[in-house]
Amino acid sequence: MRRRDQEFAEFLSVVWPRVYRTTYAVAGRHQLTQVAVHGAFARAYDDGRRKLEFDELESGVCIDAIQAVISAFRSASEQKSEPAEFGPLAPDGALISASAPERSRVDTLWTELQALDPEDRGVIALAAARTSAGKSLGAGNPYADARLVDFLVSNLDEVVVHGVDLDAVMSQGSARRRRRRWVTGAVAAILVAAVAIPVTVFAPREEASSAKNLGVWREVPSAPISPGVSMLATWTGSEALFWGGRASDCADYGLCEPNLRRQSQGVAYDPADQTWRRLPDAPFDADSTAPHVQVNGQFLVEDEDLRWWSFGSDSDRWTRLPDPPEALVATSVTSRGSLMYALGNGLGDRVQVFDTNTNSWSSLPPSPGTPRLAGRVLLATPTGLLAVGRSFGESPDGNVPIYRVEFFDGQGWNRIGGEIPWATLCCWHWTGVRLVVPDVAAALVPSLERIGVPTITLPTTSPSPRLSRSWSEAVMSGPMLAWSGNIYDDRDRSTSRLGRPVGAPDNIGAAVWADNELIVLGGQNPYAHSRLSWSTTSRMWVYTPGQ
Repeated sequence: MRRRDQEFAEFLSVVWPRVYRTTYAVAGRHQLTQVAVHGAFARAYDDGRRKLEFDELESGVCIDAIQAVISAFRSASEQKSEPAEFGPLAPDGALISASAPERSRVDTLWTELQALDPEDRGVIALAAARTSAGKSLGAGNPYADARLVDFLVSNLDEVVVHGVDLDAVMSQGSARRRRRRWVTGAVAAILVAAVAIPVTVFAPREEASSAKNLGVWREVPSAPISPGVSMLATWTGSEALFWGGRASDCADYGLCEPNLRRQSQGVAYDPADQTWRRLPDAPFDADSTAPHVQVNGQFLVEDEDLRWWSFGSDSDRWTRLPDPPEALVATSVTSRGSLMYALGNGLGDRVQVFDTNTNSWSSLPPSPGTPRLAGRVLLATPTGLLAVGRSFGESPDGNVPIYRVEFFDGQGWNRIGGEIPWATLCCWHWTGVRLVVPDVAAALVPSLERIGVPTITLPTTSPSPRLSRSWSEAVMSGPMLAWSGNIYDDRDRSTSRLGRPVGAPDNIGAAVWADNELIVLGGQNPYAHSRLSWSTTSRMWVYTPGQ
């Protein structure tokens, strides 16, 4: 696939659900929506608008699709007065926990919306899209009903999205000149035929996938816990476990002043049957800043009092571990086999090792390297332990740090040749086969490979920076790595775009790789609906990478 086609495919994968739902609010019928949106993307692909900034391109495609729907209604005037086919609140939908008054309110507003003229629905849908996406859809319209705009802002993401065929979009776009009237004619024919299509407006849904290396987001049942952010998370091989985090006093996606407090509640999610179960509360309050790591079937965590705890997934019990020989505020932990390696941020801190087989601690000898490295991050590999840190004493003015790497081979520490003028430590990860480092660390690759550590570099920025609305958090496990809105799969060394499911919060609450799927629980919107407020959610999404 050519580069510009790949970029268009990524754009289509991210934007299709938003454009589809906005257009559906006008059309009220899935088949009509499918044809109109498909045609709008095909025209965008063919006429060169893909060269614009993607936010501007999204605006053009959305307006184009809505205009196609309105033109179809005008061409089939005898159908114009018929109500749209918006469905009622489905019993298995995302709002299943809504109160009876809320369900009645939602149904009433959908009924009121569908009774409007298609042109009026178009004004409201575009105003709602503008509210959700900033300035991408142009200036507001004073004639838009504020009540219905707010309703769509909160509920439009509940509409089921039908999939998209990338090849068909590009093929239609390339042949557009021979079929200029195809979209309007086909849409009008659908209306004239008055095909009744039962739909479920409120239901779990999957986002569109538009290329072989682009994955699919889907929403799964929400967690039975208070909405929160920054939860501890781990994968046992069969369940995703979550604890603690910071809970908000706000209701789910509610508007109020933030008052986030640490908590200890725990839940487990089984992706095989999409079920939740409660876990024993942790004996401490914690969030994702607490040092933690999965070791030999145990989940190890350090609490705020510098005590270490272990949770056994086979026993569902928390156990207090012995204190380490030297008290430390751990800032970096890693593991290999039955061993956990923990390191503090102090210049003189030694790496301390906990053996889960013997339930005992030991310490590694200090590094003799000078000047000493600050802010070290540990990485365990089969050939030894790596520590990446900053050295301030070697720069010309003594203030700009230089990054260096030290290697412990089981006997002692050695400083690896090659300095890094700047490094992003978030993406250093051992995949089980090779070490992943940011591209700014390319100078270290020869030295690392000489000591038996195969290494690959990845870009520190997104390959498609124009694409918006992606999650940027780094989540790494085994061969899979998510960072800066990208996915890297070490099995075939492929990189693809991650994106973000429509309706999801701006910030991830907790995320963990469950083998080859990325599970995201909850999150936070710092500025919900453009008002100065915070909101959190217990909703959950699963990302399956493309094959």
